[in-house]
Amino acid sequence: MLLRDRLPLHTGYAVSPKDAKDSPPLHKETHVLAELKATWSFFLTACTLSILAAPAMTQRGGGRSDALTERLSVYITDAKLPEKAAGEDRFESVPTVTAARAKHELLLLYLVDSSAEEPKREAFESVMFGSEELAVALRCFHLVRIDIAADAEAKVKYGRRLPVFLPSDENGKSSGDIALTGYKAAITGLISLLEKSASGHVKPTLSTFISDYRGVVHDLSVIELQRKAMKDRIARLTDEKKKASLEKDASLLDTEEQKLLGKERDIIERAKVLPRDADAKKFDPKRGR
Repeated sequence: MLLRDRLPLHTGYAVSPKDAKDSPPLHKETHVLAELKATWSFFLTACTLSILAAPAMTQRGGGRSDALTERLSVYITDAKLPEKAAGEDRFESVPTVTAARAKHELLLLYLVDSSAEEPKREAFESVMFGSEELAVALRCFHLVRIDIAADAEAKVKYGRRLPVFLPSDENGKSSGDIALTGYKAAITGLISLLEKSASGHVKPTLSTFISDYRGVVHDLSVIELQRKAMKDRIARLTDEKKKASLEKDASLLDTEEQKLLGKERDIIERAKVLPRDADAKKFDPKRGR
């Protein structure tokens, strides 16, 4: 979905009937943004045109600042299954899994074979983990990629079905699995399974968190563009009185931004968003790893 599909009506941008139908629930217009809409319609239109020319915003980045891009980033902890010990669950012995179980946190295991079809696997991961929707959902999960290339036992059990995703809830209970055999991306199917794992843990629901958090990031993105347009306009002015007036209007954006950041903190707290794992690496969808 392009950012133009995420532009709420309160920004003053033109939204087609189809876009309006496909867009997520719209946010209520605030008094501050209403005033800015009337004053800065020309500059916001220019911002819109620049957005529409940018890459699809469902992919991480899309012209956003590093701070906003970080909010939509996927972090992956790579691991291998330890040698099997008597009476021991091999998945449970992976350090990140052990820690998640102890803290009653959500977990998603991602099984792959690094020795097979690397180009296809990298393209698959770029689609899956480059998805904004899935990236937000995974903010509530520890994501552990387990390479079973050298593990004969695991390959017998999972090899023909790879890649396989195995989510579990906060009590370590499995929510089933989804095999995307042949590295055929299916974001919706995986998110549906994640919603099952997150039920009762993420408040109010994982799907609501995804929608609300994407909405906040979108609105923060719009403020970034508005602020840039205003600064560019102010820099071109020579009339000090006009500059002072516009700088006062620009300060309203800071107030609105703080409100959004407060809303973001509330959403994160209710959804039990996890801190990044110390051993996790940031996934780069452009490089596919």
